Amino acid sequence: KNFSLRSAVAAIMSRNMSHNLGSHVLARIANRGVGDWMQNQGISEILKSLYKEKSEGKELAKTLIFWSKDAQILALYIQQRMDFIAQISSEWPRWSEPAYLLKNLMRSFLSQKHLLNFIAASENLGAHLFHEKRHLKNLTQYGGDIRFHIFLVSEKVWRKPVDPRKRNGPGAESLLEQRKQDIQFPYKPPPWPNEVRSPHHAVLLYTPGNSQAESSVEEDILLAVPGGVVGYQAFYVILENIIRNAAKHGFPRAGADHLDIVIEILYDPSQKINIKTDNDPQAPAWLIRIYDNVSIVKKRYNDGEVLLWGGKNGTRGINDRLGTSVIQGGVKKEDWGLAEMKIAAGYLQGRSIEYIGKVDDSITGKKILETPKGELDDEMLLLAESDDKEPGSSAIIRAVASPIETLGYEFYMLQPQTVGIVLTKDHDPL
Repeated sequence: KNFSLRSAVAAIMSRNMSHNLGSHVLARIANRGVGDWMQNQGISEILKSLYKEKSEGKELAKTLIFWSKDAQILALYIQQRMDFIAQISSEWPRWSEPAYLLKNLMRSFLSQKHLLNFIAASENLGAHLFHEKRHLKNLTQYGGDIRFHIFLVSEKVWRKPVDPRKRNGPGAESLLEQRKQDIQFPYKPPPWPNEVRSPHHAVLLYTPGNSQAESSVEEDILLAVPGGVVGYQAFYVILENIIRNAAKHGFPRAGADHLDIVIEILYDPSQKINIKTDNDPQAPAWLIRIYDNVSIVKKRYNDGEVLLWGGKNGTRGINDRLGTSVIQGGVKKEDWGLAEMKIAAGYLQGRSIEYIGKVDDSITGKKILETPKGELDDEMLLLAESDDKEPGSSAIIRAVASPIETLGYEFYMLQPQTVGIVLTKDHDPL
């Protein structure tokens, strides 16, 4: 059974590379080249274009240079994805390396212009570039862009949804902008003097559409990533699937002009959040929530279409699918994107491949059909808040309604254990 499970995991993760990277990204690069002006052109025709006019040739040369640099960055990404697939097909690492969420994982991902330009190009969505002139030029090719936001959130605000009737902040034109204000100023209504800011809340990255991004690297969090740099790919697998699913299913129905991907981290200075791994029954972890702005969750009081849990009529929700075994008389040939996310989340948590093969609430936690209005599902938080006598959470990933009532996923990532060495002035030299 262990061999069958490992083979199934390898097949599912290989499919991710073929589908998300192959069908959407590499296929467009192969067909389109640097741009329309190079499509179906031979080398001599391209050279003539470059030297037709001095000013025009210079701009085309700059385009070629940027494109080739972006292709080089994508090649490294694909190489590391191949190393990741080889790793999970053989032995999962029992070691981890510390990495910052924003400065390491997300900076590398956001540098993938080709990936972010083409992964949702069929839905007319392109990358949001952090260089104003390049971004405006890039946006002329697409109807909208993919924007990333990263928030550090206290437990109080973590459990609190945005009230859709309240847009009480200046310039809060969307629920996401209201969420940002709830995080930055959780204690008092406006006006907000600086002294009411909480150290437990931070906007690590906020990407508005028409102005410079806000970032705060000083508040960045440190993660323990199994397998080091190669292990970053597990996190990217989750991001890629969320982008693809939101773009394909939620974006066309929402009528939005862009796609938001929001990453929230529960601030846990006392390390109450613990998970059960093969090596440690109480491994300190971060609780992560990732959601979009377009995939509306179905509730009694709205017209959302995303079903989290199945009902008595035999329908299956996302959590029912996450809790399904990856093997059903062979490799399960449906819901592969969800299976990829489950495997990737389990990898990031240091779970064994045998544990990832479990089903139902072992994966998602207990079934909750719907939370009361004004409350968020906090099952993953409750499971992980353990004391000295209790093991940490054994759940892996759970689909939830986000603070803005869109589809979100909650999962854990390990915290590194740091060691400090104090030397007195009269210490012996090593």
